[in-house]
Amino acid sequence: LFRSATDPKSTPVALSVTQPGDYLHETDLASIASFSYKFSKRLSFSAGFLHYDTWQNMAGHGINDYITPDSVSLYYTTWGYNTRTNTLTTDFSYQANTGKLNHQLTAGYDFVKSRVRLEQQYGELPDQFGDGSGIVGTFSLIHPQYISRPVNTYQPADFDSDETDVDDDVYHTQGVYLQDLVSWKHWKLLVSLREEMYKGDDD
Repeated sequence: LFRSATDPKSTPVALSVTQPGDYLHETDLASIASFSYKFSKRLSFSAGFLHYDTWQNMAGHGINDYITPDSVSLYYTTWGYNTRTNTLTTDFSYQANTGKLNHQLTAGYDFVKSRVRLEQQYGELPDQFGDGSGIVGTFSLIHPQYISRPVNTYQPADFDSDETDVDDDVYHTQGVYLQDLVSWKHWKLLVSLREEMYKGDDD
């Protein structure tokens, strides 16, 4: 963590820029439905559906930039992050024999759609560090102080960080595949083909 340090042991393991009051609250909810049907001894069908939601609320300080090799400026951000993902998988399975070879043929289709929504805001103290700086304080890496910082006095900042920014987005992925698991005595060979189609948008 120390700038230009060459000894990895120079940074104490317990060192963190997280400040009192920083938090991460996350709730996950998953629901699953599955179905299978056997048409005959050789042919069967199965399908599965997964719905997954994540809600994340976070507020925290992080490193904005180095002031000196052992001191940094801090940014502060709050965000509400929600993802909703639907996944569908289906496949037909068929068993066949050609001479001494046993074939387990599978043809399948899968679909994934995920939506990401993010509400994010940065804070700053423009009177102390300048308007548009995105800075809310300083932090010594040698003599760290973990104090309750005046987050209620932070002003909204027009500041962006590639490390923490996530864009609202929707993406779809579809895939079709065909595979053959060939068995002969103690030998097995898996041959498969798959094509995947991806689409992203911001609907």
